[in-house]
Formats: sequence, structure tokens, C-alpha cells
Amino acid sequence: GRALGYTMVLPEEDKYSTTRNEMLDQLAYMLGGRAAEELVFHDPTTGAANDIEKATATARAMVTQYGMTERLGAIKFGG
Repeated sequence: GRALGYTMVLPEEDKYSTTRNEMLDQLAYMLGGRAAEELVFHDPTTGAANDIEKATATARAMVTQYGMTERLGAIKFGG
């Protein structure tokens, strides 16, 4: 399909793991388009649907798979 806006971040080096701060940066990139819509148009659109889906999956994984939350600690939820 056609994208209204697209940002691609190239890795600086080959990596096998990602830090919590790097994942938080990824969330900021993913949600930047929605934030821009709200600032510029004062009315969000459906254009950020895929970004929100990916950000939700990343945030969920940070908590349920990687234990990257201060409140719950290093616990893996689910299978």
C-alpha cells in the first residue's frame, strides 16, 4: 500500500540484543507520526494505525517477555 509518512532507522552495527533505552527510542519513532498529526491537524487520522499496532506489540514485549519494567521487575508472563 501507499504510506503517507515513513521513517526507516538503519542500524549502526550488527547487534544481537537491544537495550531498554533503544526500545524506548523505537517507541518514540513509532508514535512520532501520530503526535505530529495531533500537533499540526488537531485531529488524529487512521494513518498511524500500523505504527500504533507495532508500538503496542513492542511495549507489550518489553513488559511480558523482556522484564523491562521497574514496577514488575524481571518477570516473563505467559508461555
